[in-house]
Amino acid sequence: DCADPDCEPNLTYTKTDESCGGGGDGSIDLTVTGSTTPYSYLWDDMSFTARWNFEQNTNDVSGNNHHQNGGNGTVAYSTDSAEGEYSLDFDGATYVRYSVDANFMEIAFSQWMFSAWIKPDALSGIQFLIDEGGGTNGIAVRLNGATLEVAVRNGGAGSQTNAGTLTFPSDGAWHHVMAVFDNGNFTLYLDGVAGTTSVAGFSTVNSHSGNGGLGWTDGGTAYGSSTNSYFS
Repeated sequence: DCADPDCEPNLTYTKTDESCGGGGDGSIDLTVTGSTTPYSYLWDDMSFTARWNFEQNTNDVSGNNHHQNGGNGTVAYSTDSAEGEYSLDFDGATYVRYSVDANFMEIAFSQWMFSAWIKPDALSGIQFLIDEGGGTNGIAVRLNGATLEVAVRNGGAGSQTNAGTLTFPSDGAWHHVMAVFDNGNFTLYLDGVAGTTSVAGFSTVNSHSGNGGLGWTDGGTAYGSSTNSYFS
């Protein structure tokens, strides 16, 4: 029966605006009903290097097999989620490493995007969402109190570029964050609203040997910090 998790969901949707250049705003606005909420939307032509939905595991569901590769603490899951049925519940002492030495999250890039739904327990102190690389070459997204920020480096402290910061709401709700590095153009987003785009003095971040993952700083970061700064 369709209560089984392997049954195809019975979804219906209503389109209200998907025009581009024809008088609409270019967005696709959907009203969706049916099956189990909350819903997750993916373009069928969108490719991921890695995608983690944390449905009671830390595996990469993109098909590229970028699964967990170490970490600290105990991984736990919550049924409080923004998409799907579960979320990863960071307890302020847990880190999930995904980088592979001289491979995933440690190779040069000129285009990079990180996207996540987050629900912080509190807006205090420094909490790293993702850390890739180190204090020489790297990129990192973090909360600094209620300030959402992102930095990138390619060549040490003197090369550090910060995108425009955004204020994270103190409402205890889920919010969507995204950071984009595109050949030197560097932008942070909160709930789809962009901060100020910065332009780095480099278009490529060279290879970086520091470990990378979610919820902690594993050694140096694009901010130069080597303190733990766990996310909760």
